[in-house]
Amino acid sequence: MRAKPEYFPLPTPMLGPVICWTLGILLTRFVQAPWPVLAAIALVLGLVAVLCSRLRTPLILLLFMLLGFLRVQADSPKAGTLATTLSERGSIRQEISFKAVRPLSERAWELRLTSLAGHKMDGTLLLFDNGQYIPGAEYSALADLHKLVNDPLLDIHPTRFEGSVTLVLPAELSSALASLSLRSQAALFITQRLDKLPSGHRDLAKALLLSDPVHKKAQQNVLSKAGLSHLVVVSGLHVLMLYFIIITLLRFFLPWRIADIAFLIIITSFAALNHWAPPITRAILMISLALMAKWLSRPLSAAQNLSVSLFVITLIRPMELFSVGLQLSFTAVSIIVFALPKLHPKEGISVYKRMGCKLLNYVLLSACVGLGILPLTLYYFGVATLNGIFANLLGLPLMAILLGLAISNLAFPIEPLYIAYSFVADVWQWWLNICAGLPLQIQDSWIPATHSLALALILILPALAFKARWKLLKALALPIVAVATLLFVLPVTERGKLIVYNAGTADCSLIFTADGTTIMIDSGGISSVLPERGLMDNPDFYADSWMNKRLISQLRRSGLGHLDYLLITHLHSDHAGGLPTLFRHLDIRHLILSQSALESEDWRVLSPELELGKTRIIAVSDTFSIPFGSQMLKILHPDQDYTGTDANNLSIVCRFDDGRDSYLFTGDIEADAEAYLTEKYPEELRARILKVPHHGSRSSSSKAFLDAVNAQEAWISCADT
Repeated sequence: MRAKPEYFPLPTPMLGPVICWTLGILLTRFVQAPWPVLAAIALVLGLVAVLCSRLRTPLILLLFMLLGFLRVQADSPKAGTLATTLSERGSIRQEISFKAVRPLSERAWELRLTSLAGHKMDGTLLLFDNGQYIPGAEYSALADLHKLVNDPLLDIHPTRFEGSVTLVLPAELSSALASLSLRSQAALFITQRLDKLPSGHRDLAKALLLSDPVHKKAQQNVLSKAGLSHLVVVSGLHVLMLYFIIITLLRFFLPWRIADIAFLIIITSFAALNHWAPPITRAILMISLALMAKWLSRPLSAAQNLSVSLFVITLIRPMELFSVGLQLSFTAVSIIVFALPKLHPKEGISVYKRMGCKLLNYVLLSACVGLGILPLTLYYFGVATLNGIFANLLGLPLMAILLGLAISNLAFPIEPLYIAYSFVADVWQWWLNICAGLPLQIQDSWIPATHSLALALILILPALAFKARWKLLKALALPIVAVATLLFVLPVTERGKLIVYNAGTADCSLIFTADGTTIMIDSGGISSVLPERGLMDNPDFYADSWMNKRLISQLRRSGLGHLDYLLITHLHSDHAGGLPTLFRHLDIRHLILSQSALESEDWRVLSPELELGKTRIIAVSDTFSIPFGSQMLKILHPDQDYTGTDANNLSIVCRFDDGRDSYLFTGDIEADAEAYLTEKYPEELRARILKVPHHGSRSSSSKAFLDAVNAQEAWISCADT
């Protein structure tokens, strides 16, 4: 009988305290509590746990939950001088000095502010600029600094930026390259070496070694369909690949323990180059703990390893728990550790059967991880793909070869290696395109958090069956099915709520009536088309719309599957730009348009893009009302007597009364329509809240009209700058 291995001297039940610690951090998103009170409670719990052995375990678990909550409280950003100034003034124009940190996209950089108007300043800002910057280098420029507000509805990830920057004049390099930090010099060296690769493939190499986002942004759609997005970002998988590549080379020349230490130094430097991304940090921590266990000749439990890694990362940076990268990374590894079934070859079988068994295990791993992360990918990205099960068979070896060749090109920048890298990169692209065409995928299908949690719970059942945990499966099956069913059928419809979205110089509002009816007024704009343009000016309504880029995912994540009424005031791009997106993703039961809009050339161009089969179109040619119980939507304009021909003045004007407040929506009407309404419907115009006509334009909001409305509050939809 084999002796039971002695485990690394970590507390055996590490998983329980870390789960409670994690729950404590999660609770900060839903619960607010004064930290002195919680600290006092934590101290009392700790003392009672020491004195009372019978209650020690539950008290320790509760203590870890409180400590997780307190850790976030301690990490909450304090408003500094910069944040306070931007909060008070909204924006400022000053001479600034900053260090470029890293690119976030082709037109956005993270920067570190070092001085403002000659005074030392510290803050993390978001720079919107197409220029090329050297990470770590210091620049100076005249710039506009703007307050950056995290939209509580549309931004599901907490922002780490204190503001945004737009340059008034081009930035000038103000520090010598020789003064760059060691990390920045290394990043610059790698970038310069990789720039010698063929232009079509250098961005891929930068993505693999420096987390450069350009390649992933350019290939995002294809990567998502193929299920291979995880291979073109620096992640824990790349750390594992590097481990096998580097450790194999080092052990040719060094004793194994020295080779391990050398690898840890190299991989730590690699993590620093990539700004300690959570997946990389997780992989390095797990490898380091495993190596320490090996040095001490004590095997380490995978559950212990995973728990300690999560605890260390969230202890240092607790808000990383809400990052998608960390959630996907730890979910994938947890599936491998706790839920992955494994086929064991029988003794004495042939080499080919052993290889076949390893291949099946590899496919099984891809399938289990692909299924396990579906709740997250559907919630965050609206994507579910199992194409990766097939795509990883060749994609993973190809990426390992590309990673090795990219490193080789750094060490030996010679033509044969350039050619070899380019050839493998071409094969990778060919394989990527093939796998993107496979049918095992769902795109643009976001699910609400309740459905995501329900799906995750359901997936626990086959995981227990694969691991042959029959007693646990029998005990948990009924509770899991009951909770998942409840989460699936839980009503998510809002009631008695009105939302005016920040769509820039464009309009979009959503009303949830008391009886659950949904009414959307206008649908936002199109980023590539200036406001006031007709829809004919842009043939690609869908991809460029604000609705597609920002709002539709939030609507689907909130559980909204239909709109009872969609009212479009007029068919200009800043009001009707999201129509194709809405019709593609939601069931539109009634579409309200003016008669003039339905007879326009814009509607002739737009209507073929919409699936109108089940939608009832309501043409506005006169005033009418739609009741929703005690609430009412009144269409005031254009009526049958109005003779104007301008598209703005023909905007639908409506008032919504919810029993407590009245809201007047005015589209883009100007002075002519305002005068007509003031004369004909002075009483009907009265409203407590006014959506200011035409985005606050000087051609609108006449004194007579404003006096007639007599609003106590006014909303203007316009851009931040």
